[in-house]
Amino acid sequence: MGRDLNGQQFMINKCENCDIWILDNTATVSIDKTTNCRIYLGPCESSLFFRNCSDLKVIAACQQFRTRDCTNCDFMLFCMTAPIIEASDSMRFTCFNFSYFSLTKQMDSAGLDPFTNCWYDIYDFNKGSKPHWSFITPPPLSGNEWMVPPTSDEEGKITAEFDQSIPCPIPFSVGEAEKGRDSTCCAIVPRSMAESLLTISAKLEKVRVD
Repeated sequence: MGRDLNGQQFMINKCENCDIWILDNTATVSIDKTTNCRIYLGPCESSLFFRNCSDLKVIAACQQFRTRDCTNCDFMLFCMTAPIIEASDSMRFTCFNFSYFSLTKQMDSAGLDPFTNCWYDIYDFNKGSKPHWSFITPPPLSGNEWMVPPTSDEEGKITAEFDQSIPCPIPFSVGEAEKGRDSTCCAIVPRSMAESLLTISAKLEKVRVD
């Protein structure tokens, strides 16, 4: 599915052994009683809620993220607030690292700031002696490899979106496990990203002043 929702609500219910690609921005998305599926969800301007799901591989960008009664799921996530898991187990997370032609415009339409990603700040409602979630290590090099896009579709709408040369508009970040590590990082950035660097610099300066 591509560019058909245009900010509307979307629901996935009782799917099994499916590949689901939502290449559009949405208002809210709920996924219920779904198992053994690969799901890509385009930018969601509000909440993304998984209930009673298992064995999923998901790439998603959203404002709010929550799971309840889920197990054994992998998430490549962008989330502007702390993701919440409740009564869920074996949940694994990594940073959003995926791209396609319309993603940047859809992020803007959904009101998502690519520089505000709290994917790693997991809040577990049922925190106990046993951890219910973990980071995916090592993180996948690319979501396009982690969840290979479709190679064909009836109208060509999906395959036309994917171009490996398009950079992901969301900066890659590491989780809490990486904090405090004594290391040096060098970044080599093409000249074409100069405008993005200026935007990052302005945001960092604002944070420093505040």
